[in-house]
Amino acid sequence: MAYTAPDYGNYTRQKADIDYDHGNQSTQNAYGRFLGQQRFERGVGDADRQFKRQYTPYKASFGQRGLSGGGINSGAMKESMGRFVGDYGRDVQRAHQDQTLTNQNYDMQQAQLDQWRERAMQDVDTQKANDIAWTAQNLTALREMLGGM
Repeated sequence: MAYTAPDYGNYTRQKADIDYDHGNQSTQNAYGRFLGQQRFERGVGDADRQFKRQYTPYKASFGQRGLSGGGINSGAMKESMGRFVGDYGRDVQRAHQDQTLTNQNYDMQQAQLDQWRERAMQDVDTQKANDIAWTAQNLTALREMLGGM
């Protein structure tokens, strides 16, 4: 059986490949988070503009129907305006909650990527240590076979 020494340079290549994969996946994860944040900000900004544009005409519509104005305190107007403002607030709050959950998901993915990298690097180091120990054991056996040369 012929002995083939381990390619110790291979460990460096393996680690470089792990770093490359980790960097690539981390970049994709960060870009996904960035795009999600942009979509969130755009959506909340659009909702805010739409609310501001609709608020004054909506409120004025009650005056046109005689439900608001000087000395008039309409329960129908208060309830309707409360729902109008409340719906906006609820929608924006849900958007914030959704974005928080999305960001937490990206954070979790990054933590998993970091753990994968750490484990993969440890696996390479373990394989290298095993190969060194195996080589040392073979050299010791060879030296004994050759009479302690």
